This record gives sequence, structure tokens and C-alpha cells, in this order.
Amino acid sequence: MMTARETAMEFIGGINDHSIGKLTTLMADDHVFVDSLGNSLVGRVAMRDAWVNYFYLVPDYRIVIEQTMETENCIALFGSAEGTCRIGDALLEANHWKMPAAWRVVAHEGKISVWQVYADNEPVREILSRAEGSARNSH
Repeated sequence: MMTARETAMEFIGGINDHSIGKLTTLMADDHVFVDSLGNSLVGRVAMRDAWVNYFYLVPDYRIVIEQTMETENCIALFGSAEGTCRIGDALLEANHWKMPAAWRVVAHEGKISVWQVYADNEPVREILSRAEGSARNSH
């Protein structure tokens, strides 16, 4: 059986590979995702669909882990996240972002039960807002 750290690192591998199958396999049935604003999404099926949509929006999304801290079933991960927001069909360098981030992961018996993100997503919101403003102004 994988440790919490091994499970978390496998999950990150799935994220970096954009492997929906691997992510789905590693999620507990009652998996809980908590975003940086405290919003949560519960359930493996809901999260599978959320990852599909997120990888469409940010097709080069990746996580880099620089440090970890752990207890028996909980691990804290520290590093960065980066990607490029797709606007229409375009992936423009101007829409690339990179930010420090942290994650709290709770894992039991090789499954992720909680994946919580701590990051200031303002750069992403700014890119999407700028794109939304451009779309409004072009009509």
C-alpha cells in the first residue's frame, strides 16, 4: 500500500501528465477538492469532469513540488503551479502564469480523500477578466 506521500506524488504525476484515468483511479469515491477560495467539490465523478474542463482551459498546467511535510495520512506540499490560459483557440505567452502554491493532501489506503489548494489565483482571474473584457469590446 502506498504512503500518503507516495499517493500524493502519484496524483501530481497524473496532473502533470494530464492523465484523467490516473487521477480518477487515485481519488476516493468521496474525494473532496477545496480551491484557494474555500469552495469545495465532492465526489470522484464531479472531480473527473472538473479536471477535464481545467485541462482544456489550461492545457499545459503543471505542478512542481519543492518541499513536503507529512504526518501519517496528511501531507503538505509546497512549490509552484503554472500554465497558460486558453482564450478561444489561442495559447498566448501573455496568458502564461506561474505562482507559489501549497497543497494539503489527505490520503488513506492509496486514495486521495482531500486535495486542498492554497494559492493566490489573482493572475489567472486577471487573464480571464482581460479576455472577457476584450470579448465584450469586440461585439
